[in-house]
This record gives sequence, C-alpha cells and structure tokens, in this order.
Amino acid sequence: MVGRVIILVVLFGLSISCLAQVKKPVAQFDFSKADYKKGRPASLVLRSAGGACTMEPVTDSNREAIRIEGANCLVSTNMLKAIKGDAFALVISFRGKSFEFISYPRQDFSVTFNYPYFSFTTSALKEGKNIRSYYRANLTGSGPYGYDYYNDGNWHTVVFNFSSRLGRREIWADGVLINPKEAAIPSGNSALLEASDGFKGSIELDEVSLYDQYLDSFTIRKLTQSLNGTNSKRSTDFKSSFALDTMQFAPGFPRYTVSLPDQLKQFPSPRYARGHKLSRNVSWMDINYLSERSAPAAVEIETEMYKRWNYWLDIPLLRENAQTAGRIYGDANTVPGALLKLAQQEPGWGYSVISMQAQIQPRHAGYNSDKPYVFSQQLASKNYLSKKQGQPILVNGKKQLSPLMDPQIMEQDAETVRFYLSQLTSRLKRAPALINENGEVFGTAYRETLLKQDPVVWKDFQRSGLNRTQYFGRFQTKMEERFRSIVLKDLPASTIFSFFQVSAVQPDFWGAYEYRKKVNRMPDGSIRSTPDFYPFTPSNWQLANGPYNGYGMIAKGRATEIPAGDKNFSPFVAAGWQEEKENIRPAQWLALLKSMVMLGADFFYVGYFNVTGPGGKWPNGIGPYDPKGYAYQVAIPAYAQAIRTHAPHFFEQGELLNAASLFRFEASAPNDLVIVRKWKNEWLIYGSIQPNSNQAGNVPDKRTTSILLDQKRISFPITRQGSLYILKGLDKDNPVFYQLDAWHQVEHPFFWSSALSVEAELLKVEEGTAEIITQAHKPLDYSRFTSFRRLLPGARLSYDFEGLEQQKISAVELVVVEKNNAPVELEWKQGDVTGRWKGLPIGSIQLKLEGSGKFEIKVKSGELKLDKIVLKP
Repeated sequence: MVGRVIILVVLFGLSISCLAQVKKPVAQFDFSKADYKKGRPASLVLRSAGGACTMEPVTDSNREAIRIEGANCLVSTNMLKAIKGDAFALVISFRGKSFEFISYPRQDFSVTFNYPYFSFTTSALKEGKNIRSYYRANLTGSGPYGYDYYNDGNWHTVVFNFSSRLGRREIWADGVLINPKEAAIPSGNSALLEASDGFKGSIELDEVSLYDQYLDSFTIRKLTQSLNGTNSKRSTDFKSSFALDTMQFAPGFPRYTVSLPDQLKQFPSPRYARGHKLSRNVSWMDINYLSERSAPAAVEIETEMYKRWNYWLDIPLLRENAQTAGRIYGDANTVPGALLKLAQQEPGWGYSVISMQAQIQPRHAGYNSDKPYVFSQQLASKNYLSKKQGQPILVNGKKQLSPLMDPQIMEQDAETVRFYLSQLTSRLKRAPALINENGEVFGTAYRETLLKQDPVVWKDFQRSGLNRTQYFGRFQTKMEERFRSIVLKDLPASTIFSFFQVSAVQPDFWGAYEYRKKVNRMPDGSIRSTPDFYPFTPSNWQLANGPYNGYGMIAKGRATEIPAGDKNFSPFVAAGWQEEKENIRPAQWLALLKSMVMLGADFFYVGYFNVTGPGGKWPNGIGPYDPKGYAYQVAIPAYAQAIRTHAPHFFEQGELLNAASLFRFEASAPNDLVIVRKWKNEWLIYGSIQPNSNQAGNVPDKRTTSILLDQKRISFPITRQGSLYILKGLDKDNPVFYQLDAWHQVEHPFFWSSALSVEAELLKVEEGTAEIITQAHKPLDYSRFTSFRRLLPGARLSYDFEGLEQQKISAVELVVVEKNNAPVELEWKQGDVTGRWKGLPIGSIQLKLEGSGKFEIKVKSGELKLDKIVLKP
C-alpha cells in the first residue's frame, strides 16, 4: 500500500549486518478484507472496558485502513504469542495523536506514542523475578525527533527494534533511528510475551505486522520506503543535532550587540487602549541587575518601563539603618538615589516597593535582633511547638512556630518594615501605589503528624473542626493581617498591598486559600491571588516540574478561585533565569502569558532572579546573566496585558468556559492550548501551539486547529505566539470572526515590524455605518478567512492607543479587499494633519503625511471595503 505509515517493533537476535532475506511476518493485518470495510473486527477482538467502541473503515487515497473510536476500547490481536521473546518486529501503520499497544492482563510489554514521546517497555525473568524495563524517547527535537512531525494528518511508519542477544532496543520512525544513544541495553534476557495483547483507546490503523526477527537499518529503511512510497523522506533529510532559531534571541546572540534600554525603545509599543483601567505591572527584576548598577541606565530603563510598558516606577526599599539609607538615597550616583530623584521630579508617577520580612534587621528600627523575629530561635517557649514535657519540637534542628504564637512577634517585624518605608516616603512626600511583601516565612502547611506532637496545639486543632490546611491558613492569615495593618498604618486606602504566593494553586502544600485570600488588598476591596507562574523551560508549559508551575497548575487553582468570586488574579511570572538557550523564548512566553490573561490575569509581577549556586558561585562561573539577553521578559507581559484592554467586556461581565477540563478545549493536537470566554452571544477564543523545546522546527509557526463550541465544529489558525479571536453570531448564517492580535509576530520583539498594522475590525466607529463582514473558506472553517469593514458614506472610523502620539507617522496604507467599481472620496486626519483622497481603490490607498497621534478616516462618498490600515514611520 503505497504511502502508508508503519510502526515496527523488532525484537530478535540476528546480526546487525544487512539480512540476506526478510521473512514474511508471522502475523499481519492490512484491513483490506471485506469484514473490515463493513466495520466488523474479523480476526481482531473488539472489547470495551465501559462505553461505546466502534470500528469503521477509512478510505484515504489508495489506502485501506480502520478507525477505532472509544477511550476505553481494547482491540485484541493476540500476535505476540506467535513468536519467541528473544527478537521480533511489530509493524503498525498509524495516523493521529497517539496509540498504545500493550500486553494484558499483565503489562509486561508495551509500545506507546503519546505527547510528547515514544515509549518501549519489555519485561524479562532474571533470577526468578520479573524485571520490567521502561524506556522513553522524548520527542523534543524537529522532524521525526519532534512530536508535531507525527501529528500532521499524515500516515507514519515507526519501528521498535529489539534483540536480546545483541542488546538492542531501537525505535525507528519513517526510517530514522530516534534513540541512537540509548539503543544499547544489557544482552541475554528474552522478553516476556506470554499474555494477550492489543491496541488500547482510539486509533487509526493502516497495517499491523509482526516479524519474528531483528531488522537491520538497511532493511528498516527499505521497508519504510515500500510502505510510505517513493515520496517518503529519507533519514538523511533529518538531523538530530540541536539547533536554535536565532530570531528568537536578542540581536547578536550569544554576544549581544544592543543594550537593554535600546532594545526596549526599539520594541514596538504594546498598544494599550486609551483610558484603560488596568493596574500597572510590578517589576521583580531588580533594577540593579537590569541597569548593571549604572544610575543613568536605571533612570533610562525605569522611565521607559513607566511610559511605554505600563510598570510602576520601581524604587528599591533599602533595608539599612537611618544613616546608611540617608547616604544612599541622597546620592544620585547610586541606583536608589537616582530613582528617588526621578520620582521627585515626576510627582505624578506612582511607584511600587518590595518588602522582605525574611531579610530585615529589626535592630535598624531600634529592636534588639539582627534577624526577623519570626525566624528567631530565642522567643518565649509558648511561641514554638512543644512536646508534652515542654521540650521544643525540632525539624531539621530548628524550632517550629506554633499556630498559637503571640501575634506581637509579627508586629515587631512589621514595625521594622514600616521604618524602612518611612525612610523613603519622608523624602518623596507620598505613599507608594503598591507594596508587595515577599513573605515566605511560614512555609508549607504543617502535617498532622507534626501537630499531634504538641498536645495543646493538637487539642486546639481538633476543636477547630478544620482540616490541616484550613487550620494553618487561619493561623497564617492572622499573623499576616497583623503584619499588614502595621505596615499600612497612616498610608492611604489607595495603596495596594499583597503577599507573594497567596493562591489556591497546589492546595495540599499551602495554607487554605479561603483564609489567606483576605491578606491581599485592592483599593476597591477586590481580591487578587498571587501564584507563581515560573514554567522555567519550554517542556514545562503544561504541568508542573517540582516548584515550577505550568499552565495546568495555575488553571487548577483558578478553578477554585473563580467560583469564590475572585475573577481576576495577578500572578508572578518569569520565563526562566538560566542561560538564554534554556529559557522560554519570546513567542512561547507571549502565548503563555496570553493564556494567563484568559484565566483572568489583569496585571503581573514580572520576575527575573539572578541567583548564585553552592558557595556563592554564579551558574555561568562569571557573574549575573547579561540583561541584554532577557530584555524581552520586560516587554512580553505588557503585550499580553494590553490585549485585554481591547476586549474588556469578556473579562468584566463574561464567563470562562470549560472549568471541568481546566478551561482547556480539546483541539486538534495535545499541544494546541485553546481557551474560550463567552459574553452574551460572543466568544473570545485563544489558541496557541506550545513547543516542548527551543529546538528550531520543534513546532510550526502556524497551523489550523479545531474545537467543538456550542455543539458546532469550528476551525481557525493558531500560532506559536498565541492568537486571540472574537466570534459573534454563532447561531447566525454568517458569523463574524476576526483577530485581535494579528500584528504580534513569532520572532524576538526586536525583529518585529516597525509599521503599525491594524485590522479594520479593530477601528472604532465614531459615526455612520461600518459593518464587519467575514468571508470564510467554508461555514465555520476559518482556516482561510478574510474579515473587513464595509464603510458606507458618512462612516468615520478612528484608531488610537496609549503612546501613539509619541510616534511619527509618514504614510498610511489603506488595504482594501477588492477593487471598487465606483470612485471613493475620503477625508483623513492624523493628529493635527488633515487631507483628502479621491479615486478608484485598487489593492490599497497610499496616503502621504507627516503627523502623530490618533488617526481618523471618513468616507465622504462611495463605498469602501477596508481590510486593514498600516501606519508607517
């Protein structure tokens, strides 16, 4: 069958040299028999562990195949019993997201294709014991070394090749050895193949064959070519070496050539809607590192971040005595002193400060301790967990604070922070807009085994009727509320106050959110949870890797927080703080932060942490990482946040759908991240392609996905940088579908276009009629679509965003959908510059001007079908 794709599992003990002759398979299913065409299993046995299981024929070109549907299906082949366990080859021609072939009831043998890996499991008897050997080949590269290569709608051939005598366990895919470095295994143990076997779950199969011999590379490639056809790619077409896309890195990578301030100025503006109500972002990136401890650079960077990137002015809160703080704040040649002077020169600018209870020295404020009282091991015994006899309970050699401790201890620490704050506010004559306390002094919720060791605490715990996280959360909240009340004493109610890591994320570890949420205060009384979203590496986007939360962990927390009435949240975010080649790249980071916005993020605490390793050594052996490399981490949060300002109703009155599935919609691929919000009869649809490595070609830049929405199948393009669409009138004959962020590019933002391309659907209709029309490829298939505005005489449209007045525009291009049969007369205005145009639009209309600020266009006569406008510098 020409062009088909096959998976071969080969277990045999022959020589690796080219075989003189390949035997016929001992078992084979090519699904060309009449029984399969009628949807009957023939020699296969179709079983169900619950729910419906179906088998139906698939006709694809000259290929005859079957599709098995049902999550709990098991299609038995019973092939493995026909061979010995020292060597064999299983050949499976498949198409789709995944497959699993297993032995049962004991899973001594299995081969799996899933996101994002192949796995190959065998078992052997060794000294009378069943030893199971599991191998997983992660698909984090490109071509056949990457998962997306297989999930392309085509058929593929995979070979699992095994020989106990030769000590080989190989996985071949379309003629390429996927695991060349891990193929060798200890020789001598035959695989156990005595159980029944078959395919589990839903799958499309073109052919399944089992050979009772080990196949060499020449044979595998010839067999693959015969099955895939003459157009199949040869193994020489693909490279397993790791390659990076330099367009995902700052200019000059790895020897950067453009400073961080110059990059921020070069990046296109984020385009916040004018007059939006969202809070500014908070920088946790440490201006000392961003500026490389240069006072002039610090001022330049902070000014740019405030004016263009929607950050509060970040002024370091010095943890020093009065004399030292006065000297530093009073010296404009220091970073803190320069920023204090900037804030004095700009009295209208709000600023944020970060306090760290864990690093204070109460002696600075007149107390008798050099470390936080909450960390002291010298407090009165009543403040620690104690055994019945009164001895303190030690964990790792340290006393543990009692949930019944005296809140006054928090007061002394809070007064110290208040002292530090006064050294800044007394010079500025105004309060900070936001105070964020790092916290991290209480740790995770105590286990019951620890509480039981203190009879007084245990009795109080039992009497409370709470579980352990609620009990710990109540205690922690009581302490933190006391701390907050003192820090905020005499400050205006407009000051935002928050603690780090107050959320429902990973609820088994932390104090219960239902109690702790009270400590984060917004001026309007609303609550913002503050989880940390630090995926750290590309492959961690979906789940969690230790303390590094992926999308799924944040979404799980939001599934608790949103029903509790907390529709918005403000996560701590960072794309990684390792070598740049390891950190999440700009496109994926933009897509992930857009997913946070979809979950309700309305502002971010943006972090980058220069941390030393053992012995105080820097990870690179030199010093802090070069901020030129991570300048994009300053800008990307603003790009994501700004999108929200163009569809506020979806967040203020709308609903986030599909909570039962962590707000994800099942899409065409497991790494298609799709989230949907609904408002009235409109949908805000987000989709992105998530890579699992920084390997160039790991995923495509763009592809089509599809979801089921209101029981209707819709298809639309998604990108690596994330794509947001608005869909209106799904119940109508001609729904409207258009994109909010088409101007976002896949490259590092330094390489984005300087021209301002704006879809006509995003222009504001000031007066007249300018309806949106969508032309789809097929009904609800937006894989290829065009949306435009039809402007009638009298229609006046405008485009504006915060900061547009700072950009000089020399020309405007009006891109039209199709040629007009009648002339059109237009009036336009750019700031104070005006003009007229009259003629037959063919493709586009070019307007020459020299202006800045809000752009307006009005149709005086005729009709104009406008696709987009492009404002050129």
